[in-house]
Amino acid sequence: MKRMLLVVAFFAAAAMTAMPWTGGFRSPDVNLFSPDSGNPDAYGYVYVKSGDPGGPTFNWIDISTIGTQVTGLMDDNVMGPFPIGFDFPYYWYAVDQVYVGSNGYLSFSSNQNFAHPFQNLPSTLAPPDLIAIYTGDLDFSPGAAYGSCYYYTSPTLDTFIVTYDSVKEWDVAGTYHTFQVILTKADSCITMQYGPQNGTYNHSGEADIVGIQNITKTIGLQYFRDGVAGAGAARPVDGMAVAYIPPETTTLAVHDVGISWVDNPLSGGIFIDRGADFTPVAEVKNFGNQPESTFNVILRIYYKSGASIVFADTITIYNTLNPGDLDTCTFDPFSVPDIDTTYRVQVRTYMTGDMTPANDSITFRLQAKAAPSWLGYFTEPATGSSWNGDSSGYGNMFVPPNYPFTLDSIGFYPATVTTAGSVDFVVMDDDGTDGGPGTILFSSRMTVNTGNAGFWFNIPVNPSISITEGAFYVGAITVTNASFSTGTNAVPPGAVSRRAYEFTGSWAPSRDAGIQEVWVIAHGTWSSVGVDEIGVSVPSLFRLACPTFVTSASLYNLSLVTESDVTVSLFDVSGRNVRTLFSGKLSSGNHNLGFNTEDLSTGLYFLRANVNGSERSLKVNLVK
Repeated sequence: MKRMLLVVAFFAAAAMTAMPWTGGFRSPDVNLFSPDSGNPDAYGYVYVKSGDPGGPTFNWIDISTIGTQVTGLMDDNVMGPFPIGFDFPYYWYAVDQVYVGSNGYLSFSSNQNFAHPFQNLPSTLAPPDLIAIYTGDLDFSPGAAYGSCYYYTSPTLDTFIVTYDSVKEWDVAGTYHTFQVILTKADSCITMQYGPQNGTYNHSGEADIVGIQNITKTIGLQYFRDGVAGAGAARPVDGMAVAYIPPETTTLAVHDVGISWVDNPLSGGIFIDRGADFTPVAEVKNFGNQPESTFNVILRIYYKSGASIVFADTITIYNTLNPGDLDTCTFDPFSVPDIDTTYRVQVRTYMTGDMTPANDSITFRLQAKAAPSWLGYFTEPATGSSWNGDSSGYGNMFVPPNYPFTLDSIGFYPATVTTAGSVDFVVMDDDGTDGGPGTILFSSRMTVNTGNAGFWFNIPVNPSISITEGAFYVGAITVTNASFSTGTNAVPPGAVSRRAYEFTGSWAPSRDAGIQEVWVIAHGTWSSVGVDEIGVSVPSLFRLACPTFVTSASLYNLSLVTESDVTVSLFDVSGRNVRTLFSGKLSSGNHNLGFNTEDLSTGLYFLRANVNGSERSLKVNLVK
């Protein structure tokens, strides 16, 4: 779906006949390709199309009766991850899962929403680890009438296929497009095949793309975009195949370490009680193809704007990180002042010779609040954003400062209103796919009038809702074609929440979540429950840290100054000890220890460490 931006300053099918797969697919010969095929990218990938010397032979593989259907695809959303079934070599690393985008693309590592307009590849605005099979403004929503997607792994675990079958282009009646991608383990080739293409793929510009890019978003090879073909390329048509062929060897030595996430896998903004301790945690990754060691990971906490440093810490990584290795950095705790304040928390790697500055740092939003309070992510002035089409809108994900959180009001900011119209306001649980919006906990249809433009529009939640664990979502959806724009703002340097969602027939992370905030808010109250968070009795003895959200596979970090007697336990919100995670002696140094929580239910817990009689506890949210 297309978006309209209104810059206003405010300060407040046809079924396809195909033969079933019998294992007879012919992969391209890596030693032969047409001289006018795609020039190698920096790593060495080239492409070659069917009909060229050494090109692939079109041989459609029908998986509609043997594959698994991807359900939940709508307009501009992503589903997954789904297992590939084997380790597939991609650039200088291996991948084993895919996210499937409704707009005709895969990503091996991200559920980032890739929607119109589509940029030239490589692009920092596109998802990492991208395979754009035939990416366009496609529409799986129920009104599209047809369109399906399947994935399949061969019984021999050496071939993986994703097929898009008869998918309509958004807002263009009578169109449908069929295509698939095949990953073959034996030669590491990526082959894209194209079935019937009915109707335009390029009705509004920047609307179609074929290509690949790597995890750093800096290396890639584009075959086709917006009606313009690359070297030796042509617009995909029925019966065409295009193969991406990796080099047998590469001369590209990639020195690249960076930050995977800060605090939580989304690096999403969080709220914290005023006066509490915040312990920053970050995951560091070797994104390159060379072993790396002895580099710094630097923490800086700033106010929302300006360059004044409020808190700083540095950790030096001395151990060797091999390509693909991860390490967790736990910084000294930051004592949050007892005042409502917004901070920018930045974690950055610094290594001489690092080749990809784009992944060296992540900055996210930390807000200190006292109950009761409005929770939201916005910075004046507002820029209005809206959609072309009925039933569309924006929302936000919220993780409360503490539990239970009693939600009593929600609100949104209409930047402009041209004519009065109905809006559905909704509150949703986080029990949807992959922790996304799910069960509707509250809904109310209201009329937004022209007099509401430029003012906050607040809706009481009656009866109030008690949030006892995890996250919740608040959204505003236009009932008919947008007659108003929702308040949004471009993110000031670094102060981004990454919590924005969009609705274009279904809820999905906003395509602009990394660069734009949405003016949708939630009001409530909360109080400490069960086990209190206990500060470090003797700060020099130890540090305890873990991500905000954990699973049974997560690790918590314990850093000891001296050999110590250690007990680590997990308490529920009533104060009951539900699990002793570790008991014994640990040597001085940094220890990453595991959770054993497979039999525990999802919810809020407290992780308590006792080290030689000194204690510290942290809140953790257990998810399955």
